[in-house]
Amino acid sequence: MSIETSAGRYTAGRYVEAAAAPGAWWCPLRVPLDDYDTVCTQIRAAAHHLDTSITAAILGRGGAVPEVILLRDLSIKHGTVEIPAAAAVAARLRDVHDWVPRHREHPAEALVTLGLRRGYEPDAPVVAAADARALLARTAPGARSMSVRLFSVRVMSSRVRHEPGLLLDVEQVQLDGIGAAAAEFDQERWTVTSWCDNRTAALHLAL
Repeated sequence: MSIETSAGRYTAGRYVEAAAAPGAWWCPLRVPLDDYDTVCTQIRAAAHHLDTSITAAILGRGGAVPEVILLRDLSIKHGTVEIPAAAAVAARLRDVHDWVPRHREHPAEALVTLGLRRGYEPDAPVVAAADARALLARTAPGARSMSVRLFSVRVMSSRVRHEPGLLLDVEQVQLDGIGAAAAEFDQERWTVTSWCDNRTAALHLAL
């Protein structure tokens, strides 16, 4: 792993930084126990209303969704959403749908958003969360994980993406191990929100 300075580019195993922006942000929100499809519809409507791309980590298994964590969307082509714009999406969900901001301490160092679908096609096979955790226990011991469903809205391209995933509370020295695990299950990209470096970055598999 190479983290050269606070402003340096991240590399982790076979992954190199492809998009980045200053600032670290997340926004945990309690949801009024709506179902997954309704929650995704509300997020998509808020994003398009504000012309702001957004990524959501949706908690809960089946049935009602208890909590959503909003994250900045990173794109090589369209750039990274600014924090005030992302916060405006959270505010609209609060005002229109009665979502409630939840106090949840952010990771001390970094949050990794890691999808579990092999490759990038929507019908590609999915790695079981238990198998991913077992691999991460070997490559990045001590990383704490939370199972989520990842939902992203790209307003510039009118694209949405659904994917099972993990949120990982990690130390930055563990990023190399995260990269090793991600390569094992064919992840093309994953993201790092770093509070100790105060920056957000997307790492892509190097060609």
